[in-house]
Amino acid sequence: MKSTTFKTIKWFALSSFALVMTLVFQSCTDSTAPQLSDEFSEADIQAATEIMGSALADETDGVVSTMYDATATVSSEGIFFGRNRAKNNTQATLTNGPNGSDHGYGPYNPNCGRNNEREFEYSYDPETGIHFIHFKRVIDNNRLQKTMEADMKYIFRNVDGNFIEHPRLYADSIESTDYNGVRTGTHESNRRYAEYLRKDTLYLNGQSEASDILNISGNHYGKGMMELTRPDSTINRRYDLTITLNNIQVDKAVVESNGSLEEGVTGTMDYDLTIWRSNGIDETERTISGTIELDGDGTALLRFKRLTRFFNIDLLDGMVEEAPGSPGYQGSGNNNGHNGNNGNNGNGGNGGNGNNGGNGGNS
Repeated sequence: MKSTTFKTIKWFALSSFALVMTLVFQSCTDSTAPQLSDEFSEADIQAATEIMGSALADETDGVVSTMYDATATVSSEGIFFGRNRAKNNTQATLTNGPNGSDHGYGPYNPNCGRNNEREFEYSYDPETGIHFIHFKRVIDNNRLQKTMEADMKYIFRNVDGNFIEHPRLYADSIESTDYNGVRTGTHESNRRYAEYLRKDTLYLNGQSEASDILNISGNHYGKGMMELTRPDSTINRRYDLTITLNNIQVDKAVVESNGSLEEGVTGTMDYDLTIWRSNGIDETERTISGTIELDGDGTALLRFKRLTRFFNIDLLDGMVEEAPGSPGYQGSGNNNGHNGNNGNNGNGGNGGNGNNGGNGGNS
């Protein structure tokens, strides 16, 4: 009887010790694992909106820049945009940018780096129909400093589905394009610094004159890091982003009239964004999804599924403003602190209120 009791006590003691050690080990392990939360701080919201603005805008090599590249023609002589897509037309146009700025929309915007590609390489494979190009774009001025390196593949087809070997020479015959692009780079302005890797897969159809509408579908993937400069704080986040392009349409007549894709593209996109904040020891993870509505006026409306707030994004430079009707809207210049840093639109003081939770250091 004593022997049985002793064995029972010994087994219980060993089991208890094992349980305690398991809990201790799990506690140590969990201290370095990402901490999940559904709560978004003001700093998280600012980071998320800026990341989305950068991922969409033309000047920051976002989705709009990809659309310009995907609608271009290529040859051993380079990559050609707008009216220069066809070899017999060399007329260039530059439309005015928003708010009377001296930087414009359109394929010839000097802050986008188009038409100034460096280290250009080209090849064509007649078996697969793939046109391959590689190049760099570099911008360095008082508004923006950026470097972008890209690999892009195109398959151009006519209305019969046949490959087009000389797309610039026969630009009017292009009916559809399969586009794949990979970009890596950095960009820096007075309000943010970013490093990124971006991959885009697009399918375009309706490019010939037989259609008034160009249809675009596909996916965007991006990852990287962003550092935001605020009057009293710095916000750092790394991120992972996927965007699905749904029912994107480009009105060719509007683009022809305005000279820019931004003011002729409509449709919706779905996105999933994960951001990570590190305090040097462990990471906090935030995941959010939502929709992007392209309005055909050079802006996009950004919505979050779990937040009532929504934001306008300028598709030229990625500037973000809380949209009218959003609970956080405070009138023109409420840019989560953005316009206060940038000096645009005058009334930047109200925008400084967007730095909640980030004053006095890193957020």
